[in-house]
Amino acid sequence: MNTIGKLFRVTSFGESHGKAIGCVIDGCPAGLGISEKELEDDLKWIDSPLLTPRREPNKPKILSGILDGITLGTPICIVIENKKINSESYEKIKGKPRPGHAELAYQIKYGIHDIRGGGRASGRVFSGIIPAGTIARKILSTKGASIRSKVISLAGYPYEPSLENMLAEINARTCESFGGIFELYLENAPQGLGEPIFAKFQSEIGAALLSIPGVKSVEVGLGVETGKMNFSKYTEKITKNDKFRLEGNNSGGILGGITVGERITFRCAVKPPTAKLPQRTVDMNTGEEAIIVPDGKYDICFAPRAAKIAESLVGIVTVDMLMLAGLLNRNRIK
Repeated sequence: MNTIGKLFRVTSFGESHGKAIGCVIDGCPAGLGISEKELEDDLKWIDSPLLTPRREPNKPKILSGILDGITLGTPICIVIENKKINSESYEKIKGKPRPGHAELAYQIKYGIHDIRGGGRASGRVFSGIIPAGTIARKILSTKGASIRSKVISLAGYPYEPSLENMLAEINARTCESFGGIFELYLENAPQGLGEPIFAKFQSEIGAALLSIPGVKSVEVGLGVETGKMNFSKYTEKITKNDKFRLEGNNSGGILGGITVGERITFRCAVKPPTAKLPQRTVDMNTGEEAIIVPDGKYDICFAPRAAKIAESLVGIVTVDMLMLAGLLNRNRIK
């Protein structure tokens, strides 16, 4: 599937080294103020030495659905051209899938794959979805809700800014890449989102987050730590002043799959990306073993970029669930 959402629907298109990436947003209410500058600001590169040296200009072009900075209620098409493409290094390993990447799986499923920059499996593709996330978060702001993320660890070490430079220096010497963990926070989340069984809020968000390349796990609230606790340590006190509250919020703002109005917390682990190291694989044309040394423009750690993508996906899913719950006017922003 290339589309996420039921009422607020976002369709992704494009490949990493294709002419362009982008999205079509269907179901956005009319009357929302949004400019190309807002979209462009969200696409600006994070200042980190861990990110790919392929720094695309990321200039979004609005093709439809927005007039004079106001959404029309019609499908919105946004295109971002790929300007900095060099596929030469990928041609050298054509037919020899990179271990840990999607090339083998695509070949098994489709009988063909686009090796250039990872094709559809590249993190680059998700830059085309970020504008939809910008719009979704703007919609959420009309409800007083907001989304933010932060990287909490890199390569198993608690995050601090100096760690990025240290890992970049290690990469320069050894070519190693690294995993990371980030957290997401949905503040002032509306109450009552999610269904009792198969469309729980965390299951819908979790499915979206696991679509991000390299994300290998999603936790809610205290996550795996809950498996180490007894009831007395985990249980939350319910209080009431102006509204019901959870003291401690170990559950991450979700009970029985439904939001209760507390801050919602998710945590994601991201695997190390492809590294410029010798890797054992198979030549698909001959069936013989082969050793490759990939030489593309890779991230040293994808976690910072994944966190940015995750903010957009959480926004998209939350807006869709607001509409499904009848808590957001589908026709116009009021």
